[in-house]
Amino acid sequence: MFEVLAKNDFVVSSMDIHTSSVEFVDVEVWTKADTMDHISYDNGNEWKKVLSVKVLGKGLNQATTLPGFTNYIEMSANRVRSFYVTLKTRQMIFSRGSTLGKEYVSNTDVGIKTGILRTYLFGESHSPWDWDGRIHYITR
Repeated sequence: MFEVLAKNDFVVSSMDIHTSSVEFVDVEVWTKADTMDHISYDNGNEWKKVLSVKVLGKGLNQATTLPGFTNYIEMSANRVRSFYVTLKTRQMIFSRGSTLGKEYVSNTDVGIKTGILRTYLFGESHSPWDWDGRIHYITR
Protein backbone atom coordinates (compact mmCIF):
# COMPACT_ATOMS: atom_id res chain seq x y z
CA MET A 1 0.00 0.00 0.00
CA PHE A 2 1.26 3.42 -0.88
CA GLU A 3 0.03 6.96 -1.36
CA VAL A 4 0.22 9.05 -4.50
CA LEU A 5 0.28 12.84 -4.22
CA ALA A 6 -1.07 14.71 -7.24
CA LYS A 7 0.80 17.95 -7.85
CA ASN A 8 -1.36 18.67 -10.91
CA ASP A 9 -4.64 17.23 -12.19
CA PHE A 10 -4.25 13.94 -14.06
CA VAL A 11 -5.80 10.50 -14.52
CA VAL A 12 -4.04 7.22 -13.80
CA SER A 13 -4.45 5.09 -16.93
CA SER A 14 -2.41 1.99 -16.04
CA MET A 15 0.48 0.63 -13.98
CA ASP A 16 3.53 -1.56 -14.25
CA ILE A 17 4.57 -3.88 -11.44
CA HIS A 18 7.82 -5.57 -10.51
CA THR A 19 7.54 -9.31 -9.86
CA SER A 20 10.08 -12.09 -9.54
CA SER A 21 7.80 -14.39 -11.51
CA VAL A 22 8.23 -15.28 -15.17
CA GLU A 23 4.95 -17.20 -15.10
CA PHE A 24 1.35 -16.01 -14.96
CA VAL A 25 0.43 -14.16 -11.77
CA ASP A 26 -2.91 -12.93 -10.44
CA VAL A 27 -2.78 -9.17 -9.80
CA GLU A 28 -5.30 -6.95 -8.06
CA VAL A 29 -5.25 -3.16 -7.81
CA TRP A 30 -7.33 -1.47 -5.12
CA THR A 31 -7.65 2.24 -4.41
CA LYS A 32 -9.25 4.67 -1.99
CA ALA A 33 -9.46 8.43 -1.86
CA ASP A 34 -7.22 10.09 0.70
CA THR A 35 -4.49 8.65 2.91
CA MET A 36 -4.06 5.09 4.12
CA ASP A 37 -4.76 5.70 7.78
CA HIS A 38 -4.37 2.97 10.38
CA ILE A 39 -8.04 1.99 10.04
CA SER A 40 -7.72 1.33 6.31
CA TYR A 41 -4.76 -0.99 6.95
CA ASP A 42 -7.18 -3.47 8.47
CA ASN A 43 -10.42 -2.65 6.69
CA GLY A 44 -10.76 -3.71 3.07
CA ASN A 45 -14.27 -2.22 3.05
CA GLU A 46 -12.86 1.26 2.44
CA TRP A 47 -11.03 0.13 -0.71
CA LYS A 48 -12.43 -0.27 -4.23
CA LYS A 49 -11.01 -2.95 -6.53
CA VAL A 50 -10.23 -1.37 -9.91
CA LEU A 51 -8.38 -4.23 -11.59
CA SER A 52 -8.21 -8.01 -11.27
CA VAL A 53 -6.15 -9.69 -13.97
CA LYS A 54 -3.78 -12.55 -14.75
CA VAL A 55 -0.57 -11.38 -16.46
CA LEU A 56 2.66 -12.99 -17.54
CA GLY A 57 5.40 -11.79 -15.19
CA LYS A 58 8.59 -10.45 -16.79
CA GLY A 59 10.82 -11.35 -13.82
CA LEU A 60 13.53 -9.49 -11.94
CA ASN A 61 14.57 -6.04 -13.13
CA GLN A 62 11.81 -5.96 -15.77
CA ALA A 63 8.55 -4.01 -15.78
CA THR A 64 5.45 -6.19 -16.01
CA THR A 65 2.79 -4.05 -17.68
CA LEU A 66 -0.80 -4.32 -16.48
CA PRO A 67 -3.73 -3.68 -18.80
CA GLY A 68 -5.15 -0.17 -18.70
CA PHE A 69 -7.90 0.65 -16.23
CA THR A 70 -11.40 0.49 -17.72
CA ASN A 71 -12.22 3.69 -15.84
CA TYR A 72 -9.24 5.99 -15.41
CA ILE A 73 -8.56 7.00 -11.82
CA GLU A 74 -9.00 10.73 -11.24
CA MET A 75 -6.28 12.58 -9.37
CA SER A 76 -6.80 16.21 -8.34
CA ALA A 77 -3.97 18.63 -7.64
CA ASN A 78 -2.81 18.72 -4.01
CA ARG A 79 -4.81 15.60 -3.13
CA VAL A 80 -3.66 12.15 -2.06
CA ARG A 81 -4.99 8.79 -3.22
CA SER A 82 -3.94 5.43 -1.78
CA PHE A 83 -3.25 2.29 -3.79
CA TYR A 84 -2.95 -1.36 -2.82
CA VAL A 85 -1.33 -3.40 -5.59
CA THR A 86 -1.15 -7.07 -4.67
CA LEU A 87 -0.45 -10.54 -6.02
CA LYS A 88 -2.09 -13.71 -4.75
CA THR A 89 1.45 -15.10 -4.33
CA ARG A 90 4.45 -13.56 -2.57
CA GLN A 91 6.28 -12.60 -5.75
CA MET A 92 5.88 -8.81 -5.80
CA ILE A 93 9.19 -6.93 -5.54
CA PHE A 94 9.49 -3.93 -3.18
CA SER A 95 12.46 -1.91 -1.95
CA ARG A 96 13.16 -1.21 1.69
CA GLY A 97 11.90 2.30 2.46
CA SER A 98 13.28 4.79 4.95
CA THR A 99 10.30 6.64 6.43
CA LEU A 100 6.60 5.80 6.14
CA GLY A 101 4.83 8.57 4.22
CA LYS A 102 8.02 10.12 2.82
CA GLU A 103 7.96 10.98 -0.88
CA TYR A 104 10.65 8.74 -2.39
CA VAL A 105 10.12 9.47 -6.09
CA SER A 106 8.49 12.44 -7.79
CA ASN A 107 8.30 14.73 -10.77
CA THR A 108 6.37 17.95 -11.44
CA ASP A 109 3.02 16.08 -11.64
CA VAL A 110 3.15 13.28 -9.09
CA GLY A 111 4.88 12.05 -5.94
CA ILE A 112 4.87 8.48 -4.62
CA LYS A 113 5.26 7.97 -0.90
CA THR A 114 6.85 5.15 1.09
CA GLY A 115 4.14 2.80 2.26
CA ILE A 116 3.69 -0.68 3.63
CA LEU A 117 4.17 -4.13 2.18
CA ARG A 118 0.85 -5.97 2.52
CA THR A 119 0.25 -9.64 1.72
CA TYR A 120 -2.86 -10.80 -0.16
CA LEU A 121 -5.71 -10.01 0.67
CA PHE A 122 -5.32 -7.26 3.28
CA GLY A 123 -3.07 -9.72 5.13
CA GLU A 124 0.02 -9.16 7.24
CA SER A 125 1.81 -5.85 6.86
CA HIS A 126 5.40 -4.64 7.14
CA SER A 127 6.78 -1.13 6.81
CA PRO A 128 8.40 0.98 5.54
CA TRP A 129 8.55 -0.28 1.92
CA ASP A 130 8.75 1.47 -1.45
CA TRP A 131 6.58 0.17 -4.28
CA ASP A 132 8.79 -0.76 -7.26
CA GLY A 133 6.19 -0.12 -9.94
CA ARG A 134 5.28 2.63 -12.38
CA ILE A 135 2.19 4.74 -12.72
CA HIS A 136 1.12 5.72 -16.23
CA TYR A 137 -0.94 8.88 -16.29
CA ILE A 138 -2.43 11.53 -18.56
CA THR A 139 -2.32 15.18 -17.48
CA ARG A 140 -5.38 17.40 -17.77
